[in-house]
Amino acid sequence: MTDIHAHLLPGIDDGAQNMKDTLDLLRDSSESGVTRIVATPHFNPYYGWNNFRTPELTQLFESVRQAASAENIDIDIVLGTEINVDDDSARLLAEGKLCTYGNSRYVLAEFDERDTGRWVTSRLEDLVSAGYIPVVAHPERYYFVTDEPWIVYDWLEAGCLIQLTKGSILGSFGQEAQDNSDYLLDEGWVTCIASDGHRSGGIRNSKMKKIKEYIADVYSEKMARLLLEDNPAAIALGKEIVERGVRA
Repeated sequence: MTDIHAHLLPGIDDGAQNMKDTLDLLRDSSESGVTRIVATPHFNPYYGWNNFRTPELTQLFESVRQAASAENIDIDIVLGTEINVDDDSARLLAEGKLCTYGNSRYVLAEFDERDTGRWVTSRLEDLVSAGYIPVVAHPERYYFVTDEPWIVYDWLEAGCLIQLTKGSILGSFGQEAQDNSDYLLDEGWVTCIASDGHRSGGIRNSKMKKIKEYIADVYSEKMARLLLEDNPAAIALGKEIVERGVRA
């Protein structure tokens, strides 16, 4: 499997706080069947997470790769960023100040839970117009999606991709997020599933075996493969996506 959303770089956001946390996350991922994972530190100035594309960020990323290798954790680690999208995001990306997936056009885009659907759609259209492919992070947790679930289909049609969080599907983020996840999966509007891993243990862990088994059992083996292997691998490596929206 490939996990395209994990906060494993130590000490720079609300994810791993030190290298031990990082290695625990990576070990959990590897042992649960993940062979490739993307480090997606938050870029969210509101919280002071100013994780621009800098030599310091690259150096931290390389130190994680070296530490994982030294611990014999067999997992490929790729660098990206989870960008809290605002009016300046397209410009910052065009100026090369933020990391995309593997220097590709794929961008992990998140929004505040209380943003409006109209505002989110407008910002996504900005990114698409600028030549990027937004991967919308955890839309099932946005309040307006409960009332306007069809807006996710509009995003797909506009050229975006949709990433659900495995904890939402399994009920860890409450009934509303689980119901929204079920609806989006049933409609075939989901591109991939990721861990949004922050720490070893707890609801934001990076273990992916259970979600793969769940999707295969409830939907199909094909759907599990596309959502957890083929599509996320294409995103992480900057290749053409297999299926933008996946049905069982």
